[in-house]
Amino acid sequence: MRRHLRVSTMAALQLLFLPLVSCMAASAHPPGRLPPCQVVQMDAFCSNLRLRGVPVNLPRGVQTLDLSRNQVQNLSRETLGFHTGFHRLNLHANKIHFIQPGLFKDMPDLKVLDLSRNHLNVFAVSKVNVGPLSALKSLDLSGNGFYTGMSDYFLADSPSLESVSLSDNSITKVTQEPSRDRCP
Repeated sequence: MRRHLRVSTMAALQLLFLPLVSCMAASAHPPGRLPPCQVVQMDAFCSNLRLRGVPVNLPRGVQTLDLSRNQVQNLSRETLGFHTGFHRLNLHANKIHFIQPGLFKDMPDLKVLDLSRNHLNVFAVSKVNVGPLSALKSLDLSGNGFYTGMSDYFLADSPSLESVSLSDNSITKVTQEPSRDRCP
């Protein structure tokens, strides 16, 4: 009898304990609320948080934003929360298929842009340049399903570009427009 009572008491405690644990877990991350980004000095790390854009509580003046491995589909001023002071922007492995034309013109300090592993071949079909990217030094467009001619819309208006990654695409030729200030 005592053994049966002890087992019943343990079962009752387990039944009470499980809802308590789930309530505590729910209060740590309430439904619909995502965990915050890690912000260290002027760098924000928001990777793998199921975000569709820059969190609204991101401090002004952030220079590096890692928004990789999220669910961003459209890249616009609203998606980026009207932040324009980025030096480094990592959007690797999202679902981006649209970039608002002229979006980067208000980002004069943007030097490194990672757009790898997205769906930018869909955007390239529109034949619209994303630039100007006046200060950009490094651009990663790998794994976007590009074929010949599609990368041109990302490379135009990038006079400071030093490094471009186009791996894992189906590009056989990259064209280079002659500069306007060269003599024939």
